[in-house]
Amino acid sequence: MAIYYKLRALRAGYGMYQKDMCELLGLKAESTYSQKERGIRGFSQGEIKKIIDRFNLDGTQIKEIFYSN
Repeated sequence: MAIYYKLRALRAGYGMYQKDMCELLGLKAESTYSQKERGIRGFSQGEIKKIIDRFNLDGTQIKEIFYSN
């Protein structure tokens, strides 16, 4: 499973939409978040931290979503 599919599945599991993630990350356009989720654009370290905090991710989940191939 691709890295960003894992993030999409996590978000959907919490009943969140891309617009909710935009608000969380302070993004103005859903298209920007969509590109990040699909792997076209990368996440900043600050954005990763916000996602970790929001979903209370553990080390294994962080590695699987953001740092594994």
